[in-house]
Amino acid sequence: MLVCSFYFYFLFIFVLFLSLNFLDALSDIIIIRNYNY
Repeated sequence: MLVCSFYFYFLFIFVLFLSLNFLDALSDIIIIRNYNY
C-alpha cells in the first residue's frame, strides 16, 4: 500500500513538472511571436 501511494505521488509530481515546462515553453513562443510582429 505504501509503494502504491508513493508511485501516485511521484506520478503527480512528474505531471506537474511537465505541465510547468509546457506552460513555460508556450509563454516563450508567445513572447517570440509578439517580439517578431
